[in-house]
Amino acid sequence: MPQVPTSIAITLPTNKVAQGGALAATATVTSSKPITGTITFWEAGNTGPVSAALPITNGVVQAQLILPLIGVHQLTAQYSGDTLNQQSTSPSVIAVVTGQGSVSVTGTTGPVAHSVVVNVIIQ
Repeated sequence: MPQVPTSIAITLPTNKVAQGGALAATATVTSSKPITGTITFWEAGNTGPVSAALPITNGVVQAQLILPLIGVHQLTAQYSGDTLNQQSTSPSVIAVVTGQGSVSVTGTTGPVAHSVVVNVIIQ
């Protein structure tokens, strides 16, 4: 029996979290067949997932994601698929980790180098 197509979507009750806090995320898989398998959350630009492979209950996974770096994060969820359902990946959603950090900027003009430390606050 061939697998049927699925779709998956992420919802966030809020897309902002303070640095060190957990971001609540829900991923929901839709299919015409009963759904089993797992969902894994990913961030664009990272080589590894931001969650373990989480088992699905009634087509839904709820997770508390820790994003350690301040800034804007682009998240997706990936459904593993099963014997009845094809795997799928959600459209991305944006999450923001608020906090404070610093960046060192260096510029060079010929043999002269200039450096400055810039403090950054994301609210």
